Amino acid sequence: MFKSTIIRIICVFGIFFAGPLYSQPQLPIGMNLTKINYYTNELLFSDLAKTLGGGTYGYDGFGTGGWLTKDEGSHEWDTGKIADIPMDEQGYPLEIPYNGSYVHALFSNNYPEGTYLVLYDGEGVVHVSDPRSGGTYEIENTPGKIIFYLSGKGLEDQVNGIGEVKFNQLIIKSSTKGNHVRNIRIIPASMEFTYEDNLFYKPFLEAVRPFQTIRLMQTQHTNGQYYVNPDDPADVSALPTDTHTEFAGKIYWEDRRKPDDFTQESTPGKAVCYEYLLQLSNEVRANAWLSIPHRADKHYNYELAKLVKETLDPDLKIYIQYSNEVWNHADEFPQSQWINNNAPGASADIQAALAALPDYPEKMAYMQKYIFDIWLTVFTGEERKRLVLVATSQHAQPVGIQQHPPVAALQQPEFLGVIFKISSLTMAAKQPVPLVRSIASKVQFNRQAPHSIQPG
Repeated sequence: MFKSTIIRIICVFGIFFAGPLYSQPQLPIGMNLTKINYYTNELLFSDLAKTLGGGTYGYDGFGTGGWLTKDEGSHEWDTGKIADIPMDEQGYPLEIPYNGSYVHALFSNNYPEGTYLVLYDGEGVVHVSDPRSGGTYEIENTPGKIIFYLSGKGLEDQVNGIGEVKFNQLIIKSSTKGNHVRNIRIIPASMEFTYEDNLFYKPFLEAVRPFQTIRLMQTQHTNGQYYVNPDDPADVSALPTDTHTEFAGKIYWEDRRKPDDFTQESTPGKAVCYEYLLQLSNEVRANAWLSIPHRADKHYNYELAKLVKETLDPDLKIYIQYSNEVWNHADEFPQSQWINNNAPGASADIQAALAALPDYPEKMAYMQKYIFDIWLTVFTGEERKRLVLVATSQHAQPVGIQQHPPVAALQQPEFLGVIFKISSLTMAAKQPVPLVRSIASKVQFNRQAPHSIQPG
């Protein structure tokens, strides 16, 4: 058993933190979780509808995944007309067919084979199919309920390392305007009357429960976030003509993924909702490590900090990291280029401050401290003991990096008691919590005994 307070020296420069009291032994390491989508082998939710997606572009037109469109009689996989179809606030089409188009989305075929249900509200025609392996088929289709057999071929083939990615398909062929198809759930038949009390897939919970901290960077789809609100002229006009869409302006708290959205797919624009991520931490009694989207403004950070403070179990810690690998200039890390381009679309004070700084690492350090200061207005006094602010840099950076003024500012007295002494820097080679790469890669489809997992 761990004691209620365990002091460890971790990271390159020695960050100290206290571990909460747990009712069972835990591994003194953290676990990275991975993305949620129709082909993931990380089975987080009991409801397979939360993996729905597959669209290259979502209904906002900027890469949020989601529905694909087809035209009656056409063999084209996606006609790309989803932006034309009116949606409700949860992302369900208000009317199908619409201008000759209907919608479909993919969902996971990695769950164990067996009998499953599709439940939905509203009037329409809904079908389930298996366009690749042919193993999933409908048993009975009645209004509001489909009974079907799920082949589990995706799981079988991934274990054996063969074949293409297997998935299932949900099709809405018609949906009545005024009483449209909505609230879709895809669940094991055995959970028809219990799924509402079992948000998370039980084998997944048992696999992740031994870890002291869960890092949610991939689940949040932190890398490559380029969501733009096309209805906001400020967002669109802020997009430089000589750059990619990932340089576009702010993201908005109001546009985040919500618990009742039609999917919880991890996409560049939206990802698994914070409410579910915090609930997961509470259920497995693990500290939560969040990566803040690099273009999240002051309001976004303030509201997220309040949600965490009010929702996360007070005995658990919250690790806050600004984005991920903001030093990395590779294409898959647009957050780095965005900062070095003085944050196009961000508030005027941020742009002016960045423009006055030489380059990385000063600009990177400025953005980290800017975000941390917001969180420190929400977590005050004794509450700050729950908050771990994770400032990051690259292991190969010069020894004197901590002397740069914006970096040195991270060591000022207001951070004492949150990140103790010397430096808040966490190098890429040394995380503040030792991490294994992914529950999906280290726990073979949630079936490997957790005690056999080793850090790596």
